[in-house]
Amino acid sequence: MKKERLFKFNLIPPKSNEEIETEEERDSSLVSALVLILFTVIIYALFVIGKVILIDTRIITFENSIQSINQNISNYQSVKALNGEIFTKSNALAPIIEQDIKLNRLIEVSNKLKENIPNAVISSYAREVDGTFVISLVMSSYEDIYTLIDNSKTIENLEDLFVRQLNRSIGSSRYQTQVEFILTN
Repeated sequence: MKKERLFKFNLIPPKSNEEIETEEERDSSLVSALVLILFTVIIYALFVIGKVILIDTRIITFENSIQSINQNISNYQSVKALNGEIFTKSNALAPIIEQDIKLNRLIEVSNKLKENIPNAVISSYAREVDGTFVISLVMSSYEDIYTLIDNSKTIENLEDLFVRQLNRSIGSSRYQTQVEFILTN
């Protein structure tokens, strides 16, 4: 075996103790900085995991609760709309219902109108859209209309009597008239 000759020499001067201590301090400070960064990353990761596990699940639970409550509220919108419509319509109809005149009251008033008018016959009753009543009468004389007007003055709750028409058919001695009036309660 052949022996190789190796020359060992170092062109870089040897380090002093002060340089060696500085390098060791630098290495230890680098390690402690890396440990500090690693510790910070671990703490941040724990906060993120805690937020995801604890806070985000609660937020999702509350959002689901709010959505279900809003869904329940929206399910009742049709009921609220219907009840509101019924309430509005009933309030609008209240004055009309209060003015509802029973048929027997109309007949009673009609009979009082034709009192003291011999041979007067009521041929029809009607109620107009505006709430006025119309009575058609057949009388034997046109002068009976004056008696009818006088009778109307004595009837309570009868207002705005108006003679719409007074006519006589050709070849007949009878007069037909239509009288319009308002009854109140």
